[in-house]
Amino acid sequence: MDIAESVNQRISRRGFLRTGSFGAFGGIALLSLPQVLRGDTYPRQTIPEMDPRSIRICYNENPLGPSPSAIIAMENQVPASNLYPDWTNTTLRNALATQYGLSGDKFIFGAGASEIIHLAADAFLGPGDEVIWADPSYSQMAAEAIERGATVVEVPLTADYRHDLAAMAAAVTANTKIIMITNPNNPTGTLIDPDDFASFMLQVPNEVMVVMDQAYYEYISNPTYPDFVDYITNGRRFVIIKTFSKVYGLAGARAGFGISTEAIIAQMEDFKIMASIGRVTEAGAVAALSSSQHIQDTIALNNQAKQFLYDEFDRMELAYIPSEANFLMVDVETDAEVVYNQLADRGIYVRYGWDMPTWLRVSTGTMADMTAFVNALEEILFGNPPPIRDLHVQVEASDVRLRWTPPGEVDWYEIYRNREGHFVPTHADSVGMTTDTTWVDPGVLNQADYYYYRVKSKRNGR
Repeated sequence: MDIAESVNQRISRRGFLRTGSFGAFGGIALLSLPQVLRGDTYPRQTIPEMDPRSIRICYNENPLGPSPSAIIAMENQVPASNLYPDWTNTTLRNALATQYGLSGDKFIFGAGASEIIHLAADAFLGPGDEVIWADPSYSQMAAEAIERGATVVEVPLTADYRHDLAAMAAAVTANTKIIMITNPNNPTGTLIDPDDFASFMLQVPNEVMVVMDQAYYEYISNPTYPDFVDYITNGRRFVIIKTFSKVYGLAGARAGFGISTEAIIAQMEDFKIMASIGRVTEAGAVAALSSSQHIQDTIALNNQAKQFLYDEFDRMELAYIPSEANFLMVDVETDAEVVYNQLADRGIYVRYGWDMPTWLRVSTGTMADMTAFVNALEEILFGNPPPIRDLHVQVEASDVRLRWTPPGEVDWYEIYRNREGHFVPTHADSVGMTTDTTWVDPGVLNQADYYYYRVKSKRNGR
């Protein structure tokens, strides 16, 4: 049985969320080996770095790249690459201190958010300690804890894929050193409720450190959503971790930072390799902070891409988790690894894992990337050709016409309606011209239906 047949047999008409997708949540589990961490930190397959034909919607990268001003700032620093950077990243420190209204000694810098997580683990974890971690979530802190001889206490997400803050607070013991929260969560893209978090913080003992990874914070749609910096200014053992890799488009430059109290930052600094952010990267990061138009364009494209995916998943009746980040999860209702491999064969790279065997995580990209992904996914799952997105139906007397633009130079094409109706193949010699296809029955076409095409192209051989 192929994937299309399997999905068609199993497809159900239900809402976008189902409880029990992770199996029975039951209780809290203790993790002791890195290989049992289900929130893979890194992908299982090498992704082509430079192949222009590949579509990398697996790393949650910014498809627009760095801002023009960040590129110029970095280029201007290249001639000075023979000189060591400012050891304490003073320029970036001052820029962030101004932006957050905090003193500069509340910041620490590293090569992406990954280094800040690493430093927190170095500074505060050892044998016998415990880390409370949400499953599934970004797994680096859990892996760092295990490497240092600490134990990971795994708390499953709630039925709506959010951190179970009440269960995490209840899991605290005398050995708990860190509670790790990823907000928005990766891979589910969900947020914690600020009021629930306030109640959670009242239950967490003052000596327990709460670390919040905010790598995707800038994508949150609610403009009044808090940044939680108040917990730091109020003196709690609280660390915020942020990155320039996502909305700022500097994933390859490697820049991240942490915010906390002076005492916590000083303790983390004791374990830091100095100047892990070079002068080229620092220049790009400083310029990126003030690149407001680029940030707006990035967020706008992300919102457009997510809405497109929501609409297409609704049309295909696939469950998904609405996301506050630049990625989302979709339930393909079959073995996600098989679908992943078939997408990879087409040069489209997504993610799977996290003990969610039928789910894929898809990063937002350009609209061309999103269209290519949806077209390939639908063909894999249902055997369908891609949908016609520029459909225009004309009814003239007893004739009905479907006007559309062939995708390039084609030898022939076939038209489908919804997933069942197959019209007679129509030959075409036109190149990128609007084509009129006429049927006698005026009831055969309807604007409410979905139409698909399959082409054999001289250009791509398909």
